[in-house]
Amino acid sequence: MSYQISLNKNVLTLKLYDTVDLSETSEIKQALNDEPKSGIDKLVVDGGQIAYLDSSAVALLLFAKRIATDNGMDCEYLPFSEEAFKVINMAGLQATFNAKKAESSEPSPDADEGFDLDNLDINMDEFDGGNLMLDSEKDSPLQSTEEKHKSTGDPLDIEPGSFS
Repeated sequence: MSYQISLNKNVLTLKLYDTVDLSETSEIKQALNDEPKSGIDKLVVDGGQIAYLDSSAVALLLFAKRIATDNGMDCEYLPFSEEAFKVINMAGLQATFNAKKAESSEPSPDADEGFDLDNLDINMDEFDGGNLMLDSEKDSPLQSTEEKHKSTGDPLDIEPGSFS
């Protein structure tokens, strides 16, 4: 289960975390719809712990806004995880949700320590038409495509753009 619904005084909170996808969104919508709305002033959606979401999860976020509007509640979206924020931006819904990205104290899972993509230095002098050597690889020369074919005995040599 990747959600939790809680009621604190007059605020209903929907917390989403981990993977929110088609396998659960119907259940979450039903649970949110079944919650009593009487006396509730605000619906808060917390997506700061979402690891993955699909288009059905984006539809769930829109559904939450509609539930709030239909029941005279304010709807507030807390800052989203980086993953959720990316998807919301790609869907063009950042203004709809007043989406902000949650501050993360942990590096993103695809961050590779010791390899700084922002300062990647590509030396174009080492480009041989088919191979590209990064400065970090200067001590280990790369074979050209022609040298690879000679050393492996591979008779196939296809030039870019040779297909019609």
